[in-house]
Amino acid sequence: MLEFVRYPVPKPCLALKTSSGFASATESVASGKGSEIPLMAYKGDPIDIASRIGTASSLHKNAARSYKYEAQGDGLNRVLCRFTHLESDDEVKLRYHMAYTLQKQRYVLQLCKALMLFGAPTHRLEEYLKMSSRVLDIEGQFLYLPGCMIISFDDPSTHTSNMQLVRVTQTLDLGKLQDVHLVYKQVVHDIIGIEEGMGKLEILFKQDARFTPWLQVLVYGAASAAVGPLFSARLIDLPICFFLGSLLGTLALVIAPRSTLYSNVFEIIACVIVSFIARALGSIQGGSVFCFAGIAQASIALILPGYIVLCGALELQSKNLVAGSVRMFYAIIYSLLLGFGITVGTALYGAIDPKATSTSYKSSYQYHRVCSEFLCSTKVPYKHPDCKCSWSV
Repeated sequence: MLEFVRYPVPKPCLALKTSSGFASATESVASGKGSEIPLMAYKGDPIDIASRIGTASSLHKNAARSYKYEAQGDGLNRVLCRFTHLESDDEVKLRYHMAYTLQKQRYVLQLCKALMLFGAPTHRLEEYLKMSSRVLDIEGQFLYLPGCMIISFDDPSTHTSNMQLVRVTQTLDLGKLQDVHLVYKQVVHDIIGIEEGMGKLEILFKQDARFTPWLQVLVYGAASAAVGPLFSARLIDLPICFFLGSLLGTLALVIAPRSTLYSNVFEIIACVIVSFIARALGSIQGGSVFCFAGIAQASIALILPGYIVLCGALELQSKNLVAGSVRMFYAIIYSLLLGFGITVGTALYGAIDPKATSTSYKSSYQYHRVCSEFLCSTKVPYKHPDCKCSWSV
């Protein structure tokens, strides 16, 4: 006990002892006989230490040895903060190489997840990752399929391989995508290190959306009203397009994220609701007030598969036949599902109101009647068959 009191136990630390001394050793622990052995000490989080020094199993095994008290001839000597296993310089270098290689692989995985999550062009994903792997001096092979990326890492020095699957539900966030591309360019051009790049990507993952969901709902409505004239919607139809577009945005941004079951059938339910309300409003006064077809088509414009078709065409052009074919086929089935939803909503209101309008004939008739009367007033030799004016050709 007197010997134990003479040498009080210091604060625990983790140290790695090698057979040859390091000139930059930061700490040394006196042995029982008074001699000192150079040590390289590592302090900090145990998980971070394990990633830099070695595997978790070896770290726990050596740490357990360090916290034992051994009885020797001169009494009780403390061996706390000391690894009993002597490692050569080659073993230390190999562990450092493996730890640094794993860190570079984690950066590539995070970059792939960020690019897919924030809506990077799918036909450029493999090129981005190949360029990053080439700059970081790691061997990697990449295969992109819609919704997932298969990555295989090879290490020629250790003759090992590691296959990873990154599966992400792709969304579109152009603001965060720009930030991710900036991080990618900085790492590729060696402006920042991979540790700083991984930190910036983690911050982007944890950030909330730049705009609130309700503001995005209003943008949905404004976009539907803006494209209304392209679907033969008149000025009087635009407020209805804005209302139904906002309703579609509420279903997409507020309700769908809260339920996985609903998000799987979101497109069909949205088309049913929108077409039902559009036909109800289009049937007022026999269809002479609002244009049912224009309202229904403009309200669902933001969920049409135009972007899906574009990505599929670009993938086919870049010789990615598997992803491009799958995406194009999905766009066809997606269009059929939208048509099915519109048909169901239209049929439901038709079953409730037998006098409901079924086409845009009334609105088209009113348009042609106004145009023919205008042409008649300007004495242009044209007359619509249903025109009631007195002037004739």
